[in-house]
Amino acid sequence: MTLLNSNNNANSIESTIKYERRYDIDWLRIIVVFLVFIFHCARFFDLDDWQVKNSELDIGMTVFFNFLGGVGMPLFFVISGMATFYFLGYVKA
Repeated sequence: MTLLNSNNNANSIESTIKYERRYDIDWLRIIVVFLVFIFHCARFFDLDDWQVKNSELDIGMTVFFNFLGGVGMPLFFVISGMATFYFLGYVKA
């Protein structure tokens, strides 16, 4: 990368770099955080051991938690990796 002494050339190069916001990644983050909120709020109703339980338990909640427990954290890592990949793609050394 060369340094430009002319302000006109420097301004034209800076103006050509466009950062496009990835709204799909933002919405994936919103959905996953909402699912984590639902996951923790509804733990009262599954059949697994936990600190506080409701008197009525549901097998459907247990299936839901087993699914989210296996998918939730890897989904966070995938979304984080996507955001890092797209960010590092714009950074020029």
